[in-house]
Amino acid sequence: MQVLSHEINHGYKYSVLPIETFNGSPVHNLAHLAAMVDACADPYLNFGLEGGRFITLNRQEVLEHTPHILKINNIPVDRSDDLLGEDAAAAAAAGVEAAREAAAAADGEALQDGIA
Repeated sequence: MQVLSHEINHGYKYSVLPIETFNGSPVHNLAHLAAMVDACADPYLNFGLEGGRFITLNRQEVLEHTPHILKINNIPVDRSDDLLGEDAAAAAAAGVEAAREAAAAADGEALQDGIA
């Protein structure tokens, strides 16, 4: 995550750090993160970063100030075309499914190692 400076995130000075969780749920890929943020109805957006750090933002303030933050940073849109609409939902679902399969495979290997 790279923080774009604004009054709503004052005090956060992280450089680029991977996001590991969003509101306590693992993040599988960028499309999955975008889908979770879009669907969030909680009052706060909690981004869990690598190393146990967190960024917590007021969801309503984020919604209100995003257009201004994009404008002052010369960013035309908040996400690329591949993170919009049905394609993004499919990519998010694929990321979740891939993570489930990887976890199941790891659990299976752990069981085999325990038996051998």
